Amino acid sequence: MTPSAEPTLYLAERSEIAQESEAQFQRIVEHAPGVVFQYVVDPQGAPSFTYVSPNTKAVYGLAADELQKHPQYALDAVHPDDRARLDSIMSESLDTMTPCQWEGRLIGHDGVVRWVHATGNPFRHDDGSYGWDGMVLDITSWRDAELRARELEHRRAEDAAAAEATERHLTHVIQSVTEGFATVDNEWRVTFINRMGMQLTHTPPGYLLGRSIWDEFPDAFGTRFETEFKRSKEENVAVTFVEYFAPLEGWFEMRAFPSPEGMSFYFRDVTALREAEMSLKLAKSAAEKANAAKDEYLTRISQELRNPLNAILGFAALLRAHVSQPKSREYCEQILLAGNHLTRILADIGEFARIESGETSLSLEPVSVTAVVQEVLARVLDDADAREVSVNATSVLQSPAIVWADFQRLLQVLLNLVANAIQFNASGGSVTITCESQSVQRLRLSVVDTGPGLTPEQIERLWIPFERLDAETLEYDHGGAGVGLALARGLTRRMGGNIGCDSKPGSGSRFWIELPAYSAVAPPYVETTPHMSDGTEPSNVRFTVLYVEDNWSNYRLMERIFEQRPHITLYLANQGMAALNLAHRHRPNLILLDIHLPDMQGADLLRHLRDQGLGDIPVVIVTGDTKHMRAREMMALGAKAYLVKPIQIVEFLNVVDAILEGRDIATK
Repeated sequence: MTPSAEPTLYLAERSEIAQESEAQFQRIVEHAPGVVFQYVVDPQGAPSFTYVSPNTKAVYGLAADELQKHPQYALDAVHPDDRARLDSIMSESLDTMTPCQWEGRLIGHDGVVRWVHATGNPFRHDDGSYGWDGMVLDITSWRDAELRARELEHRRAEDAAAAEATERHLTHVIQSVTEGFATVDNEWRVTFINRMGMQLTHTPPGYLLGRSIWDEFPDAFGTRFETEFKRSKEENVAVTFVEYFAPLEGWFEMRAFPSPEGMSFYFRDVTALREAEMSLKLAKSAAEKANAAKDEYLTRISQELRNPLNAILGFAALLRAHVSQPKSREYCEQILLAGNHLTRILADIGEFARIESGETSLSLEPVSVTAVVQEVLARVLDDADAREVSVNATSVLQSPAIVWADFQRLLQVLLNLVANAIQFNASGGSVTITCESQSVQRLRLSVVDTGPGLTPEQIERLWIPFERLDAETLEYDHGGAGVGLALARGLTRRMGGNIGCDSKPGSGSRFWIELPAYSAVAPPYVETTPHMSDGTEPSNVRFTVLYVEDNWSNYRLMERIFEQRPHITLYLANQGMAALNLAHRHRPNLILLDIHLPDMQGADLLRHLRDQGLGDIPVVIVTGDTKHMRAREMMALGAKAYLVKPIQIVEFLNVVDAILEGRDIATK
């Protein structure tokens, strides 16, 4: 096996583990009763189901994918008479961060009214979003049996003769239900128990009648069974709880209802459900660990590749500036084109890993759709002209539509869709960008092309990371890592939106993004241009710069770059302690710092500089680490800028010149 194949093999193995864990998770959920869900409300109040099990039709009368498209239906389906109590329970659960449970009615999409029992565990995220993990069970049959039992008690008081016939009928009904049912008198003696009750308690017919439940089940003393039953009787309230009972070796859900004559119980064995929940948690944990390992591996590989790539691109750019032969310049251009393409692939892989691990930061604000489309057109029209593909966005450019999104992230997603529509189109084809309202709360941006179209199977594979349909359907390789659409889906969902594709073979494709609408007036779109250095010496003052880097190729590159600044003296330190010594000795005007050093981390070096009286020396981070959390950490410790390898030489020199001359830093 070649060294280059080792990362791919490792990644495939980790992905296989994640897929097996996810498959186990799906099997458990599909066979669990009721609906398992994760319900999330983002910082702007928009709800979504990040997960819902397939059994929704039996509870909501609506398929799972439809419920995910319209998450607000989950609350809209609650019966008007039960909604206020549910809102109060959810609010209290979120305020106290304690589990909650609720019983009430749902009016299904099919018009059927169902009684349900819902439980949920609340959570909050650092970005302000919150929600619940939980389950919804259909308890209509239990409620029907309960109502019939109450009807029996009521009729007994009115007419003993009629009640006897009714009792026989209701007894038959209760004997037929799939849950255990029993009644006791005020002395806790059993007066009735149905067949399922006898089966669950492992007792023969008639054995428990007239016997005290405390005498027959002494292990219940001092447990929740005793405390809840007695509380129900003393406070005259119904109670519901789940508890393990060792003598019967199982978990039981108990529902107790007091009455003047004693108490009635509904109970069922939920051991299988509890085991399914535990298996679900274990499978989820295993999947999350495998996914985290994959994300860490992707991030580390992306970071490790940036150091040699930085040297390749930097030396190629310097070489291009020093050669005059057209053929040699062409070779340099090809190296730079290939290197920049690889840089974009690494950026996509790193961004995908951050989204998967929840590290991606967003700045949600009102965003003008017109402004985003204008920026997209400015970047793709040259490529469209070269491929003889027309791009039409007339209606969008005249639209006042505003969405709630992150401008740069929305630009990234839409640019990916439009670039794909151009790239996979035919010569003479067209691409149309439209914007239309889906509802008062949602806007849809669509990218329609006249390409070859996709089959349903291909559409399903579009969103799978590292899947590349072009490798098997096109005559030549378009490049890329196959994470563009997976990245677009992750970013769109993080912004509270949805993304999808409608297509048929031979009929082109329509890719669409749905985002929350925003009713405010769009802010003006301002385009800024960073300061561009002309390569001349900015002043007659001499400066010293300390470069802290353990990669020799990157140091040689920095030497060549600073040859364009003869008034700057460059010092090298390949370890943190060496950097501290040189900083004390020379008091440099600027420190360029790679944050991963052999003897310490960059954050530690920044703290040492501050603690040793060198905190006034400006520091610029130059690193292959693309994590946003790392950038925030370094800037919080006093860094002036955070530049990611491979660096752009002109932008890099702009930052250096600005800091040395005391000007504001302008970076992209």
